[in-house]
Amino acid sequence: MSAEAVRVPVKTVVVRLHEIHEGGLTLTLEVDPGGWNLEGNGLVIDGWVSLRLQFIRQGVEVSVFGSVSAEGWVECSLCLARHKIPLSSEVDAWFVPASGGIRSREGFDPFLYRREAIVLDELITGQLLLAVPMRSLCRPDCLGLCPQCGEDRNQVSCGCSTEDSMVQTQLRELKGRFNGQSKT
Repeated sequence: MSAEAVRVPVKTVVVRLHEIHEGGLTLTLEVDPGGWNLEGNGLVIDGWVSLRLQFIRQGVEVSVFGSVSAEGWVECSLCLARHKIPLSSEVDAWFVPASGGIRSREGFDPFLYRREAIVLDELITGQLLLAVPMRSLCRPDCLGLCPQCGEDRNQVSCGCSTEDSMVQTQLRELKGRFNGQSKT
């Protein structure tokens, strides 16, 4: 945690419009994610979430720039073991009043605010989920699960046949056909 960050054990992160002055508002917080349920998305946050956000108000629109970072537990793509990874995501978003007519900019929809209060939870959790890699390995040399018995080959030597399965053989043949083609 940096010297200027404040730890806030809140369930919801809210910025009120009157807090965003002409020069903007800089928010540097460490937030307890206890109120956010991301487990259904395969992510468990470990510790505090760091927010470094700049708010700029332009009439009724509020632009938000900065970063969100944390550490989280995810499943290995090969063996399904839980492992901790760093999460970091750049923020570039904007908020408009829910009653306003502005709905998209360059194909992107804004976040909505109500009653002069910008609730940041959806933005923060979305950024954390975007920071999770599509494929994450518990270690670079992960052996994964045995395709025959399902044992974690990092933990035990199951003794199953190491011969290629029919599917693996067919995939290798298919790959060979594509690799043999010349590009025109």
